[in-house]
Amino acid sequence: MADFFAIGGDSLLATRMVAELRQRLGCKASLRQLFQHPQLDDFVASLKAPAAQTPTLLRLTSGVGKASLLCLPTADGDIGSYRALARNLDGRLSVYGLQDPESNLAAESLDARLERYGAAIADAESHERERIILLGWSFGASLAAALAERLEREGRPPSGWSCSTRCRCTASSARGVTTRIASSA
Repeated sequence: MADFFAIGGDSLLATRMVAELRQRLGCKASLRQLFQHPQLDDFVASLKAPAAQTPTLLRLTSGVGKASLLCLPTADGDIGSYRALARNLDGRLSVYGLQDPESNLAAESLDARLERYGAAIADAESHERERIILLGWSFGASLAAALAERLEREGRPPSGWSCSTRCRCTASSARGVTTRIASSA
């Protein structure tokens, strides 16, 4: 399988490719789809699939560690900001992202959002090796804290959680986070 970014794709090339697909083929391709599905065959399949209406658990990387990292979405429901972190973990942990196409901060309470996330979180728990570590930044930080508390009340406490209201997972910041997460796994 060819990964768009692993074979040299970047955000500028992605933008041009999506524009060409829209113009030449009339399809409803989006950058979000490409970032969600960097494997090109998965990306093509996503163009044919109906739009998701519920939170979706996406595997960003597979790992050999005894823990799985669950990345919670930012305010726009996206998880693309975690891809650099996932790549920099070098397979030490499995990394999942919870993509939420219906994210609407104004129309939904935090409790209602966490309720919608229930099935996807249970799916992550079923994939875990031994434990789950929650991770969020920006609005995802609030989600990580609230979710950790909720899972604790339900008797399913996460192994740990980490969040920041100011950290964006760029390649350089991911290396530091990678070290801290990998050492806790």
